[in-house]
Amino acid sequence: MPVRKNKESKDRFDFKPIGLAIKRERMARGLSREALAEICDISDGYIKSIENTGKNPGFQLFWQLVTMFDISVDEYFYKDREPHTSSKLRNILGLIREVGNDDIYLVESIAKELTHRNRKNDKDGGKGGKDDEGDDT
Repeated sequence: MPVRKNKESKDRFDFKPIGLAIKRERMARGLSREALAEICDISDGYIKSIENTGKNPGFQLFWQLVTMFDISVDEYFYKDREPHTSSKLRNILGLIREVGNDDIYLVESIAKELTHRNRKNDKDGGKGGKDDEGDDT
């Protein structure tokens, strides 16, 4: 017979960070709590408890919310691991979608500069790429 853990167990999953991510994404899209509740066919109070107190929703609602807001959950499930690159890229792409066309050129320039630095750093044997920055030592 499986052992059942106490609700107060320290091994219980803390949903609050995901709830806060849902709230952040909902607000970034200009969606009210009431509108989201209507879409999900639940009460706005239930949405509030998910967002603010970390109430664990059922799996179907959980899936609906994280897919609706394109939230990658691996960083919440596997806290001790480095998030997968694909998750990081998905998060970055979500942020880029929010910026205007002029800002996209800035993002592109930054990415090119970082790529250039990394390539130079690799060629220099990982010395950190600190040329011409005035280190007199």
